Amino acid sequence: MKMNKLFKSIALIVSLMLPAVFCVAATATTKVFDSITSYKSAKAGSSPGWIASHISGIEKDTGNLITANFNNHKSDYNGLNVQSICTPLVLTAIEKPGRYYLSVSWDPENHNYIDFCMLELKSQPE
Repeated sequence: MKMNKLFKSIALIVSLMLPAVFCVAATATTKVFDSITSYKSAKAGSSPGWIASHISGIEKDTGNLITANFNNHKSDYNGLNVQSICTPLVLTAIEKPGRYYLSVSWDPENHNYIDFCMLELKSQPE
């Protein structure tokens, strides 16, 4: 009887935790840059773990140096990647320092897939 109750308790705990695990795994990673110090746009690498592209800069609100790495090692991927949607925005942020925040969001399970790149106009002194 005690073993049956223990098993039911464990099963209940696992069933309650399982949806949370899947929600966390599906969460996008987003980094917001105050300024960009480096941008590398490269073709997909042939070996897993090879860093094909990255954006480095100063993080908004913290002043920390951060890097967003995109491991473009899946040669069969045909969707949006860092080169196709981020390059114009990164170049704008580099050309006009102090004017924009750059936000980059991607799926952590597939570093090729960029959810979005976005420029946000900083409030300008009058």
